[in-house]
Amino acid sequence: MLVTYSNKKVEKMKTRLQKALDNDYSEDTIYDNINKSIELAHGIDVYDIIDPTGRTLHTLAEIVGRLQNADTLEIMDAGYNIDETSQYKA
Repeated sequence: MLVTYSNKKVEKMKTRLQKALDNDYSEDTIYDNINKSIELAHGIDVYDIIDPTGRTLHTLAEIVGRLQNADTLEIMDAGYNIDETSQYKA
């Protein structure tokens, strides 16, 4: 979106919601989308979703937009040994 400012056309900064609605996250790689979604999700508390602010809604829109543009990862069962002390649980 272009906005006139002092007789110059300047591209307006998009909000997270506008980027999600415009499908701007489709240009990022699958790993960038997934990692950024996880990072954003860690910043939201469950109680924030019950009574969301505008900022929370925009963040949720970005998370959904990014995950909708992430390809499905194939899960391969090859008998991997999972380290029990790992912070990630299977």
